[in-house]
Amino acid sequence: MRIKIVVESFYVVLLGVMLGSTLTLGAFVAPVVFKAALYMDNEAIGVFDSGRLMSEIFRRYALCVGAALLFSAAYEIWRFWIGDRRLAVALIATIVLISGGLFAWYYVPAIYDLQMQGVEAALSVDFGTLHSQSVTLFKIFAAANCVLLAYRVSRLFKE
Repeated sequence: MRIKIVVESFYVVLLGVMLGSTLTLGAFVAPVVFKAALYMDNEAIGVFDSGRLMSEIFRRYALCVGAALLFSAAYEIWRFWIGDRRLAVALIATIVLISGGLFAWYYVPAIYDLQMQGVEAALSVDFGTLHSQSVTLFKIFAAANCVLLAYRVSRLFKE
């Protein structure tokens, strides 16, 4: 019983860390990096260099999210296995896993690779499409993670 409480508490903290880092990157880091000229007295970095910087930040973020998603998948499968079969929760957890997995393991590496190819690749239609899709997926991931976190916190205090 004690192990179950530790695992469930760890999972809630993990969901909180994923949500917090996602919101921090989207709300604080990206806007500041892409508007560096507003905050720096000396010559600011350009948009391309800002994009390369953000690509590296997101590459590192994706490594952490990927590891967290593996634990999340194991936890959600375990909960289902022991009888917690709420369809809405399974759906939200699936959305978290799919959106986070696509973001971390497909979009971030693809965007990173294009950024590393240079300015022409970063200005391509492919890059614009990938980036636009990744922004939408990032928002879906954050929203679904928020709902799952709220549910798991509420269950933690009921059990």
